Amino acid sequence: MDFVHVSVVTSSPGDELPRRLRLLADGIEAVLDEFKPDAIALERVFAQQNLPSVMGVAQISGIVLVAAERRAVAASMYTPSEVKAAVTGYGSAEKKQVGTMVQRILRLDEIPKPADAADALALAICSAWKSPLDGLASAGGRAPAERAAAVASPRSKDAPTAAQSAWLAAERAAKTRGRRVRRPVIASLRGQVLYRTATTVTIEAAGVGYQVNVTPAHALQLRLDSEVLLRTHLVVREDAWTLYGFQRPEELEIFEHLITVTGVGPKSALGVLAQLEPEQVARAVSEEDVKAFTAVSGIGPKTAKLIILSLAGKIALSPAPGTAAGKPGTDSGSAALRRDVVEALLGLGYAERQAAPAVEDAAKALDGEDPDVATLLRATLKLLGPAGSRS
Repeated sequence: MDFVHVSVVTSSPGDELPRRLRLLADGIEAVLDEFKPDAIALERVFAQQNLPSVMGVAQISGIVLVAAERRAVAASMYTPSEVKAAVTGYGSAEKKQVGTMVQRILRLDEIPKPADAADALALAICSAWKSPLDGLASAGGRAPAERAAAVASPRSKDAPTAAQSAWLAAERAAKTRGRRVRRPVIASLRGQVLYRTATTVTIEAAGVGYQVNVTPAHALQLRLDSEVLLRTHLVVREDAWTLYGFQRPEELEIFEHLITVTGVGPKSALGVLAQLEPEQVARAVSEEDVKAFTAVSGIGPKTAKLIILSLAGKIALSPAPGTAAGKPGTDSGSAALRRDVVEALLGLGYAERQAAPAVEDAAKALDGEDPDVATLLRATLKLLGPAGSRS
């Protein structure tokens, strides 16, 4: 995929509506006549409270559709979630993540500006990757398995890229209409760390950036531009495809057991693993330790008892691995270590006035144990309890 051109057509807010629409129409038609595209992609209008914004998008969409029809150019429409998922692998990605992936996919020197330019290019990338698959999916009335085989055939000159193949697989999974995927479409990811927040990480694999939800302790261990391998679980819903990533196979196994429990969603399951090691989860289930689970935000006594009942006999109690060695020159008294843990707690919704003293208390309790970030974070979470419960 190669970059050709991007420009933003604007009008003055002070002009009357007819003049503004004419100026936009002239600018759009000039671009179409100059570059003669084979296809046009538009953002699908979606309902929201800001009615004037919806009307404005609808009016401009009408202009573009008329211009495309006059030139016999095919037009497709995509929701913002579809565009974000195509470019970043996550339907709720932030603008900065979308812009970064547009830059990398098109091999640009910098993120396109203004933001509307990056959004337009993301829409074009989405259309370029998805449109060929739409054609294959509707051709000949084939069964899904036959269509997939046709797409994957190396003999086809239109064989899709790895990203297009992933898109087609995810679309098939999306037909579950909101049910959790029992066998993840994306079982693992190996690639470079592009972006990191307190609870997510964006991994570039085969030219596509995937946003993955991880525990705060895991996020802190991942370094930008490093190569990592994550075991993943994909949750497919109507409005988003969400990836959850784990370091150890045992963590993924516990996560997949937890989300089968009524009342435990993926975020709550990840919250359990943010606070408890897999071996501690197994022990809590074995010993029917309700408090171990109610310490997690969003899990009450009834849900905790249901977790214990549902997981009993399904997970084995194995010895906990040896404590990970701390980084050279860091211990519970390290200012950098404590700062990282406070940052992770802020990402989980704790106030700084809660987080900082709790980290200090946990560090004192661990004095002499030389904890790493994950150990100190878990110790602090045990002191804090669910977000907002400690004043």
